[in-house]
Amino acid sequence: MNKSSLLISVKNIDEIKKIYKFANIVDLKNPSDGALGAWKIGQVSQALNIYKNKICFSATLGNIFNNEIILKELLKFDDLGLEYIKIGIFHDCIGELEEFINSLKYINLKTKLVAVFFAENKKLINHVKKNISLFLNSKFSILLIDTFNKRSKGLLEIYKLDFLNSLILLAKKNNLKIGLSGKIRKDQIFELLRLNPSIIGIRSAVCAKFRREQMISAKLAEEIRALF
Repeated sequence: MNKSSLLISVKNIDEIKKIYKFANIVDLKNPSDGALGAWKIGQVSQALNIYKNKICFSATLGNIFNNEIILKELLKFDDLGLEYIKIGIFHDCIGELEEFINSLKYINLKTKLVAVFFAENKKLINHVKKNISLFLNSKFSILLIDTFNKRSKGLLEIYKLDFLNSLILLAKKNNLKIGLSGKIRKDQIFELLRLNPSIIGIRSAVCAKFRREQMISAKLAEEIRALF
């Protein structure tokens, strides 16, 4: 049985030092800038230089809605030496999503890509579930479900465990990996581990008062790591 990896999002280099021993993946993300706020490229490079070969890093590309700008930024991030780059799927139109997936096929990349779908966009996620073959030969290594509105409902308030379980099983049948994230609380971790997603991603759960903008807590990170 595969084991879920713990991804913890950090907002600066000081936070990396606090939690990197407890995370399988350290995710570089700016929680003060919407759902997928990005670090500046210079900051990402600095973090990678400090922890070279010691940490598996992912980074968010930013809240970018335009396909051309996504591709432009992607090429910059691809040269940094990250393990994963997280790209937000902000497309409302399914045709736009398919066009974007196809456009990636013509780019040579060194970094694995993570497609971040937002839980609130049920129409798109249902389409993905019905058309999982879209991703079979794509550049995306992992499909991650996250929440867009960080001041509203969490993942398990939007979807029932049965739905998430069926999506994970379907993905695995097609040799695809699924990650789960989005205001996940410590008391929900056991339920999610039973589903055996490839990744469980957290931020608020390791912050004071469950507020993602607050500084991260090594103690909370250690407590959640123990659940794994």
